[in-house]
Amino acid sequence: MMWTAASGIAAVLSIFIIAGEQIFTAEFWPCLLDFIDGYFSYFGASGFLFILEIFLAALIGLASNILIIYASIAIGHLFNRHRILTSLGAFIGLNILSQIFLTIAGNIPGIIDFPANVFSMDDVYALTPSIHLAAWYGITCFGLLAAGYFIVTNCILGRRLNLE
Repeated sequence: MMWTAASGIAAVLSIFIIAGEQIFTAEFWPCLLDFIDGYFSYFGASGFLFILEIFLAALIGLASNILIIYASIAIGHLFNRHRILTSLGAFIGLNILSQIFLTIAGNIPGIIDFPANVFSMDDVYALTPSIHLAAWYGITCFGLLAAGYFIVTNCILGRRLNLE
């Protein structure tokens, strides 16, 4: 996870270095500061929670993506022949199962109720508790998937690993 995050930061920094003159004009900094000021004046302390939720969701999503690869490789190595092909099949199968789980979890009625009519920014501000609830529900669902991938990988490597 650390190397993936570091490579992502390096990619963003390289884009800023390459396109520095076009991006960082005299108008960029005042616009950025106006955006940040408007964001926190509108959302207040809830804006910090939005940022925390996005960061936490990105971390758990990254962990889940890495763990699904490890689980697929572990499942593929349970077979003596065609390990790469079975690992690929396990990866596709785990992704299908994950999508089924997320679809079912996202369609449970009554978990998160959003009003049907949102027409102005005041309506969006009234949605803030529902948005936080939806974010934490999503974080929990992806955390459950990551835990499942970890358990599968740990059980296979702990019980079925053949080091001969």
